[in-house]
Amino acid sequence: MRTTRWGVLGLTMALVLGLMAPAGAATPTDYAQGFEVDASGWFDADDAWFGDITRVPSGTNGIPSSQGAFHAEVNETLTGPYSRFAGYSDTWPGTFWEARLDVYLDPAWTPGSGFDVSTAANGSDGFHQRDYIFHVGVVDDGDANDGKLLVNGSNNADFTTNDFKLQNENGGVFYEVTSAGWYTLQWIFRDDGGALVVDLSLLDATGSMLWTVTRGPGATDLIPSEVGGNRYMWFTHVEVTDLAVDDQQLCVGGCTTLREDKEAALDLLFSIYPTGDKKVDKRILEAVESIGDSLADEFWADDSSLVYKDGKKVFDEEAKAAKELSKKEMADVPEAAEVVAILLDVDEALAQGAIDAATAAINDAGCDTTPTKDCEKAQKELDKALERMAKAAGEAADKPDKAIKEYKKAWEHAFKAIEKLG
Repeated sequence: MRTTRWGVLGLTMALVLGLMAPAGAATPTDYAQGFEVDASGWFDADDAWFGDITRVPSGTNGIPSSQGAFHAEVNETLTGPYSRFAGYSDTWPGTFWEARLDVYLDPAWTPGSGFDVSTAANGSDGFHQRDYIFHVGVVDDGDANDGKLLVNGSNNADFTTNDFKLQNENGGVFYEVTSAGWYTLQWIFRDDGGALVVDLSLLDATGSMLWTVTRGPGATDLIPSEVGGNRYMWFTHVEVTDLAVDDQQLCVGGCTTLREDKEAALDLLFSIYPTGDKKVDKRILEAVESIGDSLADEFWADDSSLVYKDGKKVFDEEAKAAKELSKKEMADVPEAAEVVAILLDVDEALAQGAIDAATAAINDAGCDTTPTKDCEKAQKELDKALERMAKAAGEAADKPDKAIKEYKKAWEHAFKAIEKLG
């Protein structure tokens, strides 16, 4: 689909079908789509748009999922699918916000293969403000970089793999991908002296930065008078068959993993120790030990999910920490309450992640159309998990340690639901 008609046709299509329609009044909202349950939030040909995004199990086409047991594959028909995150927003959030997406890149792709993906800023008027686009593709020009898989970025899409942009945008500062694997495309939208700039960065599978450039500021990209919040993430073109993607996020103030959140809780406790109060310091040290033990590698499948069955020990240790930090002598230590809140959020997310996996397993087993005894058993366990989640919510404010134990039970029931399906 290497054709210049796309410059006008693509914009016309976006306007007609609502991709560039005005937003409702809102600031950006945290959002995550890991494709563990479905591909909701993305619009493709099934939604009167274009392209296709399909949830697939880990190992499809020889590619293990970046996170969890599922990821998605993206293809185009005229253009690719897009996401509105949690919804378009027209108000600057008062701090930076981040969007990210894991993609599987392979330098063995044929010359001319590649894709463009944009995350766009919204205007304060609710309309599209500006695109910030990753260009990823294998050069096919017969020159020095011919056959190399390069990453670069700009503010304009070409709806085709553009060899010139891959090699020459940002003063020729590009990155060459030489190893197949998962990489993270990261957009950081931030205020630079009252104007919007966006850092486009490529991270490896460990989160280490491989390449970064800063785009902007544009003359009209003033905060907050002109610039609002987020708009879409859009694959404007995909010249790769079954492009694997995973772990889409939008995070106000930056994205972190659950393990990173726990490490931040530890840092907060270390920042106030010693306090000079022996009883308080004892509680802090007990909590630090428990949280530290919960971070042991053998309990974690990845940085945001636990192994079964030993992962339950994470909840046990965090319940101990929450109990120590909720003692009466900690009432005048605001950091203690903040750490407890972090632990509750982490454990709720761990339990919900297991519930999402169980829900997906039940759906994938066809239980809605062909219910079996195994399906009934699995659904009973899932229902129990949801009941425990409700109990945890009721305990969180006054008895956080008991709430964490309820999250543990919810997590266990969710895994039992998966086991019932064989």
